[in-house]
Amino acid sequence: MVETARAMTLGNIQGENHISLAPLFHLMVHIRGPIYCALNRDTVTTGPMGPPPSATQLAALISKSNCDGITVVPQLLKALTETPGGLDALKRLKGVKYGAAALPNKTKRALDDAGIKHVNSYGLSEASVLADCEPDRWPANVKLDTDWMTSTGLHTLKFEFFSKASDGVPDLYELIALAGDIPCSVSNVPGGYATGDLVERHPDYPEWFRIWGRKKAIVVLANGENAPIRALEEALEAHPWV
Repeated sequence: MVETARAMTLGNIQGENHISLAPLFHLMVHIRGPIYCALNRDTVTTGPMGPPPSATQLAALISKSNCDGITVVPQLLKALTETPGGLDALKRLKGVKYGAAALPNKTKRALDDAGIKHVNSYGLSEASVLADCEPDRWPANVKLDTDWMTSTGLHTLKFEFFSKASDGVPDLYELIALAGDIPCSVSNVPGGYATGDLVERHPDYPEWFRIWGRKKAIVVLANGENAPIRALEEALEAHPWV
């Protein structure tokens, strides 16, 4: 635990205040949290047990606190951008982190138009933070969409081929986290952890990827083709009634 937390502090600015509303089921994150705070001299405030706060409550908390950033799920971040005073509260922060799902394009545009830095982060309780879209990791003179992420350097990431491109769906790979600077708390493959997450690799920068879905969330059509849930979600999201 100590080595994990120590590795996660490398390169971080010390002494910041942060609000983390990561779900409690990310148990490894919450266990490592106090050690991380002690090593990095950070203050992290977590939400109380029970239902998550409403967007209005979170906006008030940000405005009244002295926090430098927040970590939230995309659903709550979306609600914040649509709540009166929500964007103004977010403008006070140095940045916003989100994870566990993609951020709607409408929400991205609202954050970008307001000049709010937002970082997509990807990780697992079993292996800690694996990747993010921090701008300082972008290829030289290139700006990527925040859906695209690359390794944080805590693990070596391996892309195991899963399926060939077809009907608008790109080549998909399962992401494997191999033991790097920190060990996986659980191993299900030799020397690492198979995440079960399917990713698309960037055509020009293959070390960058974006999440397409879970291996278990693949719908097999009557013609035998695999249909990742992401494509279905995007089609539904584009409908004016959704």
